[in-house]
Amino acid sequence: MKTVRMFGISVASITLSEASEVFSEMARKKETRVIFTANAEHIALLTSNREFQKAYHEADFVLADGMPLVWFSRLIGERLPERVTGSDLLPELCRMAERKSLKVFFLGGTEDVTPKAIENLLKRFPSMNVVGFATPWIDFAHDEKIHSDLLETINQSGADIVFIGFGAPKQEIWIARNQKKLKTGIVLAVGGTFDFLAGKTIRAPLWMQKTGLEWFWRLIHEPKRLWRRYLIGNVIFLLIAWNECQKKYKNDLHFK
Repeated sequence: MKTVRMFGISVASITLSEASEVFSEMARKKETRVIFTANAEHIALLTSNREFQKAYHEADFVLADGMPLVWFSRLIGERLPERVTGSDLLPELCRMAERKSLKVFFLGGTEDVTPKAIENLLKRFPSMNVVGFATPWIDFAHDEKIHSDLLETINQSGADIVFIGFGAPKQEIWIARNQKKLKTGIVLAVGGTFDFLAGKTIRAPLWMQKTGLEWFWRLIHEPKRLWRRYLIGNVIFLLIAWNECQKKYKNDLHFK
């Protein structure tokens, strides 16, 4: 799979339809593959969180969840084809799971959100085989037995696809710590997607998604919770992007 190198990570150059086909086929073959979806906030966090950075480097695939990554790829002459978000990929993989008789497990969210998200998905994909879900409160200081019991539940389910929605950076770090213990197919970190699917959080209109303003939509709806993440995170991302452009410009001059 072709990738574009940026911000110290390799981002897959792939469309949503291609991703759903490729990853569902990996799931069918029971190939354990970890998939992360990067956005501007993640890029900013990579500079300050070593374990998050390590998790990203160990992921099998990284997708461009945020439009800023797509724009940046064009700026450096690489051109990612489109944005592929976890919130868009999850239902597409559910569609493929129904078609290919794949087993699906949901991990994360809350006791009121995750069952509702599954219920709504089953209305769209009634033949999808949901083999289980769990909504644990993940604290990395917890006894190891809590994590081993959770892994046993997931592995015994026989899941071909595992959707994990703890939110970043917790979900990525949890996956990296437990990747070798998972006996499943693909594992996709989906952030707050369960909230969207359950109707707890309303996703931005399509025009805002396509123009890279989904973050602004979320900010005005949850300002107290998200102002620091988006306002500070976006400034840090812009500084990182500027530095990357400067380095690329200097390298291009050097090789001319």
